[in-house]
Amino acid sequence: MISSKEIKAYYNLTKPGIIYGNLLTAAAGFLFASHWHNNYLHFVLMLIGLGLIISSACTFNNVIDSGIDAKMERTKKRATVTGHIATKAALIYATTLGVIGCLVLGIFVNVLALGIALFGMAIYVIFYGLAKRRSVYGTLIGSLAGAVPPIVGYTAVTRSLDLASFVLFLTLVCWQLAHFYGIALYRKHEYQAAGLPVWPIVKGDWNAQLQAIGSIAFFGLFAVCLFLFGYAGFTYAGFTLVIGLVWLWYAVFQANRLTAAAWGRKIFLSSLVVILLFSIAIAVGPLLP
Repeated sequence: MISSKEIKAYYNLTKPGIIYGNLLTAAAGFLFASHWHNNYLHFVLMLIGLGLIISSACTFNNVIDSGIDAKMERTKKRATVTGHIATKAALIYATTLGVIGCLVLGIFVNVLALGIALFGMAIYVIFYGLAKRRSVYGTLIGSLAGAVPPIVGYTAVTRSLDLASFVLFLTLVCWQLAHFYGIALYRKHEYQAAGLPVWPIVKGDWNAQLQAIGSIAFFGLFAVCLFLFGYAGFTYAGFTLVIGLVWLWYAVFQANRLTAAAWGRKIFLSSLVVILLFSIAIAVGPLLP
């Protein structure tokens, strides 16, 4: 009989916060593409399949990163670090989640959406997993994986890639970069303890802040491009323009008032608000003038 403590441990192994955040953008991508003319079962199956694949990727990542996690304060109590969940059990769990997720996406959604989801999984588990240990550009590689979910949602409807999906992808890459730079500044001492070459450690705090500010600026630019290319209306354009400009102003204004670590935490927290608002914007944008 599995105890509630074990169930919770396996649940946390999948990094639920990452799953829910990614499913938010995937849902927004689906609604953006469908204009709310939805087969709701199709919508739910897309979320289930993608959610299982993300869960699998996060579990594999926990196994791979157990040595790093043991050196970081916020991750040293993960079940793969403490040994509460054995490596073999975690790998079986990850594989099972991934296989079921692939079957759901491939059979009930479409093969393109499945391929894109697996592309994101490969980037996150393999390429990001290797790059973050060796290169300052690991953040950029990780941002590519984080930008995949809305494209999965989009192609679940369209069954093809087009300019809108490309713009949406670039927008999310820029958001991910700002989000990650905020975390790297905020948690810099933990990354130092783990020996990871994140941008603030290699290039310096101020350079990392400039990178984050630049990413925020490009986020706003790419977001508005969905309007400029005719995929959304004036209401969407106005709303996303305000989001982008306010976030940019906030980042620049706070940069001269706070320490780099405190600024990074503010950017991290504000990025969560921004992605929620942007997801709402792309979800309802096609319905508005």
